[in-house]
Amino acid sequence: MLAAARALLRTIRLGKSRRWHPAAQGRRVHFRRTLRKGLQTGGEFIHTAWLAHPHQEPRFVLVLDASRSMAAYTETLLQFAFALRLSSARVEVFSFSTHLKRLTRELEAHPNPDDPPRLSGMAEAWGGGTRIGESLRHLERHYSGLVGPHTVLLIASDGLDTGEPQVLESALRTLYRRSAALIWLNPLLALPGYNPQANCMKTALPYLDRFCSAHTPQELARLADGLQLRC
Repeated sequence: MLAAARALLRTIRLGKSRRWHPAAQGRRVHFRRTLRKGLQTGGEFIHTAWLAHPHQEPRFVLVLDASRSMAAYTETLLQFAFALRLSSARVEVFSFSTHLKRLTRELEAHPNPDDPPRLSGMAEAWGGGTRIGESLRHLERHYSGLVGPHTVLLIASDGLDTGEPQVLESALRTLYRRSAALIWLNPLLALPGYNPQANCMKTALPYLDRFCSAHTPQELARLADGLQLRC
């Protein structure tokens, strides 16, 4: 999972920052730092400090469906979220069943990759029914600062929603507009004969940049291959 997470991070690239930042090499001399370095060497300007436009780092927000219907898949997806958080500080993780819960702090409390966290004990965010639309609406209203033009939003759910389709559509429309990419991971997509038009996925599909299954680390590592960010 760690290898898959790092492969995903290498795949997604944003443009360069408009601001100048200190760098080992660059196109512009950082005069103030160069002068300070010269003072440390007796006025000899041996080392030049540079400024450059570094590549911007994307933020990842993972929203995991932890309802009963996803019981066979949630632990694997949580392991991937855990690996992604270990690989980058710009990762936020949520789970939901009937309510949304932020899991980032719980993941930070497990720094050992050999000791992945479990979803059990998450109360209403684990093992209950499914309110996808209401949970995503809570995300876009109460955590709006986490979803911006450099955010890749990943929703892992089988799409078996018991809420109102209008609520789901409204939340997805807003999240799609704010984010750089919206990816939906649905484990049912790998099943023969699965029809995404039969449940809330029909509402979600117009707002997705990618709709895919992700059962293995290899699939998770490749889920962003060829993805065009909207930022």
